[in-house]
Amino acid sequence: MNAIFLLFCTFSLIFCIFKSPETALSAMLEGANKSILLIFSLASVYIVWMGVYNLLEKSNVTSKLALGLKKPINKLLKNKNDQISKLLCMNFACNLLGLGGIATPLGINACYKMQEDNNFFGAELLVVISATSIQILPTSVISIAVSLGSKNAYSLIFPCFLCTVFSTLFGVVLFYIFKSKRLKNKK
Repeated sequence: MNAIFLLFCTFSLIFCIFKSPETALSAMLEGANKSILLIFSLASVYIVWMGVYNLLEKSNVTSKLALGLKKPINKLLKNKNDQISKLLCMNFACNLLGLGGIATPLGINACYKMQEDNNFFGAELLVVISATSIQILPTSVISIAVSLGSKNAYSLIFPCFLCTVFSTLFGVVLFYIFKSKRLKNKK
């Protein structure tokens, strides 16, 4: 993917240089300036949410949320290992709170451990659920909206929640459909 992106950027730059060189340089400088401003504004917002997550973790809110999720997650992913269960529950809790950057390493770790336990079904389903992840509080989306100057960024909470619920349900249904077709083809 990086090669394709680099190829498009190179061809665009070459085209702009020959078409109108004065526009190409100003566009590159303006784009670089905007990207640096966006990086710093998003970094500050992510730092705040990481602080909120640390507070939630130290006050055991995430542990209580994970404990409440333990039975349904283990049943859904056919998991019997307590060590994996903790990783899964924390992954789901972080995704529910919209902290995908924290949830991703936990999910990857859980996938590796589930594959070591020969629970390939659970590992595959975890990838689908993590990619679609139901979010009660979409912190990343709110952060981007706030960094771009939105006055009503929190109005995104309910629509994002509905979209993530539907995308997760759709992903799980498709997973089961394709999994059953794969099993039929093996027989």
